Amino acid sequence: MKIAIFVSHLPPHVGGIEVVAEGQIKALVRAGHDVMVITSASGAKPGRSKSNGYEVRRIRALDTLEEKMGAVFPIYSPTIVWHAYRAVKKADIVHAHDAFYLTSLVAALWARVLGRPLILTQHVSFVPHPSKVVNLAERIVYASTGCFIWRSSEAIIVLNSRVREFLIDKGIEGSKIAFLPNAVDVDRFSPARQGEKCVLRRKYNLPEDRLLGLFVGRLVPKKGFAELLDLQEIENFELVFAGGEAPNGHARNDHHFLGCVSREHISEVFKMCDIFLLPSQGEGFPVTVQEAMACGLPVITTADPAYDLYKLDESLLKLVEPTISRLNAELQITAGDRELRLEMGMYSRSYAIEHFDLDTHVSQLLSIYNRERSKIALLSRHALKGVSVRRADAMSAVPSPRPSADTLIPWRHRLRSPTRCAADGAERMNAAVLGGKPDDVDPLLHAKSQARAASIGWRRTKTPAEGGHPDYCDPKLVKYIHRQRIYRKAS
Repeated sequence: MKIAIFVSHLPPHVGGIEVVAEGQIKALVRAGHDVMVITSASGAKPGRSKSNGYEVRRIRALDTLEEKMGAVFPIYSPTIVWHAYRAVKKADIVHAHDAFYLTSLVAALWARVLGRPLILTQHVSFVPHPSKVVNLAERIVYASTGCFIWRSSEAIIVLNSRVREFLIDKGIEGSKIAFLPNAVDVDRFSPARQGEKCVLRRKYNLPEDRLLGLFVGRLVPKKGFAELLDLQEIENFELVFAGGEAPNGHARNDHHFLGCVSREHISEVFKMCDIFLLPSQGEGFPVTVQEAMACGLPVITTADPAYDLYKLDESLLKLVEPTISRLNAELQITAGDRELRLEMGMYSRSYAIEHFDLDTHVSQLLSIYNRERSKIALLSRHALKGVSVRRADAMSAVPSPRPSADTLIPWRHRLRSPTRCAADGAERMNAAVLGGKPDDVDPLLHAKSQARAASIGWRRTKTPAEGGHPDYCDPKLVKYIHRQRIYRKAS
């Protein structure tokens, strides 16, 4: 299968979506699929490259909003439109990550025009930001281009119940929303072997005789790193930050900043620490929490009702309010009880193996791909036969005859997805099959385009009066409809 994947960033840029997308891409390639990726050139050289068996096209982009306001929203070079067209045209299916980004917008546009099924992973819902300008921009994006992308998608993958409710509130059908947790490589992210922890601590110049807490993520407000900076000191406990440099003026002997750690070394950072902390907000389900669990670390993270789908044991994975007082209290309990830490670590590892295995995740993702491709193929076949099929009936192959005039696709449908076109009765239909009169013509289109159609030489369905059969349809017209090249022409 040829798959076009659109994601705002890939490593070396730091972030959860980047990690998830890269893991999916590598797993799809290992499964034998042909993958083409469109992303930004943040932190990497722009242009085309091929590594690990897949092709990446990195587009020049400005990260001004991230640098000045902490809002990740790259502004791409206009060349993304051309490169996106080429990627979607070659693909059997298109997968975009999060409707907030421009990569998903161009993916949705070309998927509609070229008739390719679009799968969207919506990682988060609305994420509050300290800046009112950023909050306003986020609302505008989701109300405009976001809605367009959601409605263009054949299936939307979510990571928790809050994102699902967010989409339903925006008018998205619940039937097109699927729950699929992110995955991690549980072989690479695994507990430290005997003696490995001390070796790694010496490598990163960290104390070997102290408990080490760990925070991994971008140093932005939604990740909750500011709360960790103000935690009280705990005897024989120090805190490690991976993902950025120390804020200006911050100096504590029990805090260690590793800067941005590359993906190839991030597993080492998890293995050399003892407790993982992430008081973040507005997450899908943090991939760093999944990686910490796979490494067998006790986890303390935010109590988010949206995580109910994961059915976590809250006595062994601490879910707390992301306040300094609650974090202090829970951290002191966990740091002071060795048996509790061992029990929490064993639970984390077993849960990760059972629920976050990468191969299982990719198998479920491919089943979504194949299901949506089958729907599109079925709808296209019925469109050629002049029969409308409801979206919900596509897999069961139940035809849904729609009494309608024998019309071409109206102009307003020219950017609609193939599934939506069929569901709305917008495809070229044979009036006789649908119970209408063989010589019915849509009045609006007939009046405006009869002369133009005659000049082109196209014929509408031949009527019995013209010596044709009611089920006959001009082959040229069928060919154009099948390709989803929609024009406002009628005879």
